[in-house]
Amino acid sequence: MSFYLQAMINFPGPEKNKFEKRINDWSEISPYGQRVARNIFTEHFLPVDKMTELLHFILNDPLTSWNLFEVNYQKVCYRQALQGGKLKVAQKPQLFGAAVEYETFLKHLKDNYPSELGYAGDDAIIKDFISRLNKGRLSKILGQIIRLKKFSVWATWNENDFAAMPFDYCKTSIADEVRANMGLKRDDAEKSTSLLLFVYSIPNHIEPQRPTIADAELSQYFEPPPPTFDRHGWTVNWQHEERMSAYSMKPRPECIHDSILLSHLKLPIEIRP
Repeated sequence: MSFYLQAMINFPGPEKNKFEKRINDWSEISPYGQRVARNIFTEHFLPVDKMTELLHFILNDPLTSWNLFEVNYQKVCYRQALQGGKLKVAQKPQLFGAAVEYETFLKHLKDNYPSELGYAGDDAIIKDFISRLNKGRLSKILGQIIRLKKFSVWATWNENDFAAMPFDYCKTSIADEVRANMGLKRDDAEKSTSLLLFVYSIPNHIEPQRPTIADAELSQYFEPPPPTFDRHGWTVNWQHEERMSAYSMKPRPECIHDSILLSHLKLPIEIRP
């Protein structure tokens, strides 16, 4: 029985009917609603009590504006993050990889570490810091202060060799090959100048988790894995286009985990145009 059906056991008949109408209305009006509706029915990592909270929100939120409703849905998802359970693999991968748009990482540093980096409105200072990471240089002090992201990190690994580089599958040096495999937002890709590839070891106190619909929030590229598969998540690739003919394209293993310090990075980082 799916986690959705298990959660629905405690809903009276009229509430079940109301929920189905509510989510059908959302899916007809919004592409986000279509994704969430599809994924809710196949989710099998999010604990039933957390699933119940998501269903209660969708059922009872009084907002008539779907845009505002989606903002609140994301807030509910924040409270359910990192609840998918440990990876069920023979051993923990030694190397993980995260792909982050250049502009996203730039903004993260400006917003969260302006004093540490000496930022006073000049992006050149932050860009120089990223350039130093690309050259393999990171001061010990900053490495123990600055985190890769403010919150959680989506990551992958080499499914054939847990000690190998996570992005070894690439046949080109083009950023979009990674984006297409990892299911990164196409809107962000179109606005971005380049892609940063971070490779690292996760410290022992951080436990990578299987990703859930709550972690994905309104993501354009996320689907729970098949119900018979429970080891980890799988990325959803971009739809294939002729320009991608040189790419190695298939779903890649994925997880989500608490953010790490930059001191855990394997330097230098890679910047792909």
